[in-house]
Amino acid sequence: MKKQISASSLLGLCLITLNTVVQGAGVILGQTTWTAGNGHSYAIVNFPGETWESASADIAVTLPGYHLATITSQAEQDFLWEFLGQTTDVFGEWWLGGFQDVEPEIDPAEGWMWVTSEPWIYTNWADGEPNDGGGIEDHLALDRFFGGQWNDEGTALSLIEGYMAETVPIPATLWLFGSGLLGLVGIARRKKTA
Repeated sequence: MKKQISASSLLGLCLITLNTVVQGAGVILGQTTWTAGNGHSYAIVNFPGETWESASADIAVTLPGYHLATITSQAEQDFLWEFLGQTTDVFGEWWLGGFQDVEPEIDPAEGWMWVTSEPWIYTNWADGEPNDGGGIEDHLALDRFFGGQWNDEGTALSLIEGYMAETVPIPATLWLFGSGLLGLVGIARRKKTA
């Protein structure tokens, strides 16, 4: 005996499935390039209440070629703080590309590194940070409550609003050069087959 599915049941199933897919994706709030600085492109992505690992995974889908942003100078910190203020007025924390990979962790300030393997030289910790509050704070967040200073985070996901992402764009001249080379290869192949 075959069971029939009513149209309303099918519609409800589709809406539940659609809702599940949409809830997992970050929403890009803004993108910019720091032309006066390092030439990197940045994005602010709304992804509230999600873990650092989830944010890292979301970038692959939402912003292919990007990584969680790394802040290696006061000038870059100032640029991103201003960009965040221009992009959203939401207070909370925004994941960055810093993490702590020390086991067992004895000192909350030891063992921090960037996802890009850049040297961990510049820091902008808020007073009393990093403190490993709750014992499991080994990821970096820029905190709007602390005026853009940093907080080691990991357990207070209700404070997380999203993440900041970064990429190094391919310079236009390099792209044009590569395109030209491909064109020449194509012409050479045509001549060989002719």
